[in-house]
Amino acid sequence: KFAHTSSFAHMSIDSSNGHSERSIVLKEAARYLIYAALVYSTAEFMKWNAGLDHSEAKFSEYSYVEYAQSFLLLVAGLISFIFYVSKNNHAYKNILLLFSGLCAIALIREQDIYFENFIGHGMWPIPVFVIIGVVGYMVIKARNQIWSEVARYVKSKSYAFFTFATLTIFVFSRLFGRTKFWEAVMEERYFRSVKNAAEECVELFGYLFLLFAVIELIINHEKKKAIVS
Repeated sequence: KFAHTSSFAHMSIDSSNGHSERSIVLKEAARYLIYAALVYSTAEFMKWNAGLDHSEAKFSEYSYVEYAQSFLLLVAGLISFIFYVSKNNHAYKNILLLFSGLCAIALIREQDIYFENFIGHGMWPIPVFVIIGVVGYMVIKARNQIWSEVARYVKSKSYAFFTFATLTIFVFSRLFGRTKFWEAVMEERYFRSVKNAAEECVELFGYLFLLFAVIELIINHEKKKAIVS
């Protein structure tokens, strides 16, 4: 009788584990499909923008791709900041502050032409330095917690997205969009719009993954909160 009961208990545990594993796989598959749909939509958006403008100034500072970059930065920054100010016990509170600061700085840099046109030449770095100062002060103030947060964060899925995003935005897009590279590729048929398209579209792709990193950070916290409760 005891052996029968023990066997039944093992079967119940195995069944429960199997259900849990299936649930995890299905959730991850759904998340993958959502991200894939957003990537596909972004690529289609780039194609639409390319066909919209028939001038030689495609993907300029006033293109929809540029506006989309700023939109993604704004959304990622707002999500980070809202969770930073509203969740006092957030597991990644200081990481959210760093995210919001990074998005704000990148957004200002993307909009530098408006600072140049409406405020004054060379004025855009001023708000950047202010943000760096404020965020730096807050991070130093929370220095006892920041290291443990970073140590947890680098093990998360969000960090993988963040690494890919920042390397794409700040390293690869710059190198891939170099004029000398595209002059070597197209030689005497060099066309600046192709160079602009390569750089700006890769950059937009990176900003999309930066938004994914923020989303994954929020999901990670909600999972931890559910386990604790």
